[in-house]
Amino acid sequence: FRSYFGSNTSECPSKCGACFAAMALRLLALALAPALARCTTVPVTVEPPVEILSDAWQVAGPSERGHLLELTFAVRQRGLEELTQTLLKVSSPSSPDYGKHLSNEEVHLLTAPDPAHLEAVEAFLRAHGLEPRRASPNGDFVVATVPVEVAEAMLSTTYSKVSHSSGVEVHRALGGYRLSPHAPPP
Repeated sequence: FRSYFGSNTSECPSKCGACFAAMALRLLALALAPALARCTTVPVTVEPPVEILSDAWQVAGPSERGHLLELTFAVRQRGLEELTQTLLKVSSPSSPDYGKHLSNEEVHLLTAPDPAHLEAVEAFLRAHGLEPRRASPNGDFVVATVPVEVAEAMLSTTYSKVSHSSGVEVHRALGGYRLSPHAPPP
């Protein structure tokens, strides 16, 4: 969210790949919700409130309850250290593995998230009446189309419609969002 609303941001957010990545990384904590539920009874803040909007953005009011949002949940990848080591080996002419590059499929298998983490995110979404979709070949992004009222309940937040001076309107949880210590719900 900061990349959408940072003080130097005046460009339309729909052209900013970093915006998607920042939001997805913050949602990664959803995969950890079951473990957090066992450790705490206090809601876990995933994204703090937006403190300042740049001059190019104005709050237009609350989001309509039935407006559909597409939420993306990033699930922690595994095998990144092994992937780095393999890359170094296949790229070094002195290595016996030089030139033995991994296929795209091998990279996806190596970096796929823990199945239990994927299941936790998907169960969390299904418990809220949603249908999760895996949005990447290795499953590290899970997407769900969510009415604002459901997103607000899931994330203990309120969504606002925010207008950019270019005419673009987006819906954001300006007050940040939190997960219940009991997520995913029974």
